[in-house]
Amino acid sequence: IFEAKLQKKYSELKPIEEKAQSIPNLKTREEYIKTEKAKFSKKHGFDLGNVEKQLREFTSKKKIRPFFPWKLYFAEVFEKGGFDIVIANPPYIKEYTQKSSFDGLRRSPYYQGKMDLWYLFACKSVDFLKNDSGILAFIAQNNWVTSYGASILRNKVINEAKILSLIDFGDYKIFESAGIQTMVMLFKKNIKEGVYCFDY
Repeated sequence: IFEAKLQKKYSELKPIEEKAQSIPNLKTREEYIKTEKAKFSKKHGFDLGNVEKQLREFTSKKKIRPFFPWKLYFAEVFEKGGFDIVIANPPYIKEYTQKSSFDGLRRSPYYQGKMDLWYLFACKSVDFLKNDSGILAFIAQNNWVTSYGASILRNKVINEAKILSLIDFGDYKIFESAGIQTMVMLFKKNIKEGVYCFDY
């Protein structure tokens, strides 16, 4: 399944295999494959050889899969333009309280200092929505509208979404186990509408 999806997404993989089969000399064939895969890896920004090795390990059950291959399972969704709706209660984690949660995320265009992890979830969710119709529904902390560390999220919402509704619970604590102030937010992915009204 993984290999079929790779070939479908990266159409240049199939011609490499087909041409390789027509090369009779084993050493020349292997050298050709190695060279072409190196070009492919450089073009797409990941090591194809390493991906294939991991696929073999996962499919032969030599290695436990430490991830959920959501791009594979939701491939049809992305082929049709994205999700109709994303609903979440994302994790609220500030970097200064748990730095390890941000490992691997600091190169993201949505990373900034003094942020909360859920800001990144919100930005990525907007990316995954269908243009002009996808809806984001989050319950999250209400301080994103003023927090210094949320400026990237605010710009994302301003430029790529339309706020439909903000329900701010103020001092009322929705979660018994957490003393945080929350709001429910509804956004629609929309890059056309500049001035509008929304329910608050």
